[in-house]
Amino acid sequence: MCKRDPLIIAYLEEDGMTPQDLENLSKYHILENNSPGALHTETVWLNKGKPDELKAIYDDITILRNEDGLKEIGFQTLEIAKLFFSYVGD
Repeated sequence: MCKRDPLIIAYLEEDGMTPQDLENLSKYHILENNSPGALHTETVWLNKGKPDELKAIYDDITILRNEDGLKEIGFQTLEIAKLFFSYVGD
């Protein structure tokens, strides 16, 4: 879906990325969370989302510190966190 959706491609281009950049997420070490946590690191939800909702999720992402002081991805607002988990919770 990402490779065929012009809106997602436009968002990626705004960040200097291409759909191929999403094929190997191991180069984005913050996504490679080896410990269990509340935030899923899977990107399967990208294929299910509406572009406007995905943009809202992306725009709301922030970096937080977990209880061990390690960086992890989080959200600025509860509403968007719930939207994200509505995708990954299926």
